[in-house]
Amino acid sequence: MSLRFYMDVHVPAAITQTLRRRQVDVLTSQEDGTREATDDDLLRRAVTLDWVLFSPLT
Repeated sequence: MSLRFYMDVHVPAAITQTLRRRQVDVLTSQEDGTREATDDDLLRRAVTLDWVLFSPLT
């Protein structure tokens, strides 16, 4: 099973694009309609989808 990443809104687009070019499954919070969600909500969403939450330290 390969990892699938659920990207926080703060992840630079270049990282998402690079992963996709390498055939990695990536879903951004913007694409999922959770752009305004809290960190806790994003984590719950990622767990529900069975994806790894990718969130940079800010």
